[in-house]
Amino acid sequence: MDSRPETNERASDRARTPASGRRQSARARDGRHPRREGHPSKPLRDDRLGRQPAAGGPLDDRELLGADTIEALRTTIPAPMLRQALAVFAEHVEGTVAELVDTVRGGERDEQKRLAHKLRGSSASFGATALTSVAKRIEDGGGALEQLLAELEITASATLRALRAELL
Repeated sequence: MDSRPETNERASDRARTPASGRRQSARARDGRHPRREGHPSKPLRDDRLGRQPAAGGPLDDRELLGADTIEALRTTIPAPMLRQALAVFAEHVEGTVAELVDTVRGGERDEQKRLAHKLRGSSASFGATALTSVAKRIEDGGGALEQLLAELEITASATLRALRAELL
């Protein structure tokens, strides 16, 4: 009989470990994001879409989205997977925008840069060119941040609406 302690290969471990080999995150277990404790994700307000963004940014669907990326997403990703990815992206955008507003108003420059960079990268992956541009300007710290936040909220909401119309 072997006297070595059990390894991680117990049946109970295999049952809890996803196929990818990684354990579920705290969010997957209880539905809450551990870093957003106290920062509930709130839906972006469509009632503000009648206003033009402070910097005169685009709200036309053709200007919000990169046609090549949208076409690549549509042709390479199966519809059910695309719907799921878009839902995750929408939740990410709404949560990140809310966090960015808090960090800018709280003067947390490092966290602001990190969140804006994260939003910029994910937006580029979905062809959200206008949202990518606003996130980059916030990341760079240029301009009046309050105006950029207003533009970000409007652009994010319009972008999500345009993505749903194009991809679903």
